[in-house]
Amino acid sequence: MSLNDFILKMMNTPFVDKGRDYDGVDCWGVAYLAYRDVFGVQLPHYLDEYDDAGSCRATRGQIEDAVMAHRRKWEKVEVPQAMDVVLFCLGGQPIHVGVMIDKNNFIHCEKKIGVVVEGVNRARWALRREGYYRLCQA
Repeated sequence: MSLNDFILKMMNTPFVDKGRDYDGVDCWGVAYLAYRDVFGVQLPHYLDEYDDAGSCRATRGQIEDAVMAHRRKWEKVEVPQAMDVVLFCLGGQPIHVGVMIDKNNFIHCEKKIGVVVEGVNRARWALRREGYYRLCQA
């Protein structure tokens, strides 16, 4: 599947805690499906590493721990390209991800709005951006 086909298929997909299919996703679910269906790369699903992401049962610490534990598999890059993962800090902690679709825009999922495409330089995201990450080749 091409990246454009993936974006079209994902648009308006609802938020589902720990969702990992086209019926519903959380933010990692978008990355999980993108890498699986566009690159043919199976990323970890992280289903056992945190409680529900969109509810009070998930602790920010659990999500941050999952991000940090697997961060070594990703190389931080200065200039993003399509399929890089962008990491954002919410509440001061790096816990939200999106997938770059070009150097300025990313696709991601939020609880109240589902899957959307937004610009990384929008005021809402620019100050929260922790960095861009590219999967290291094994």
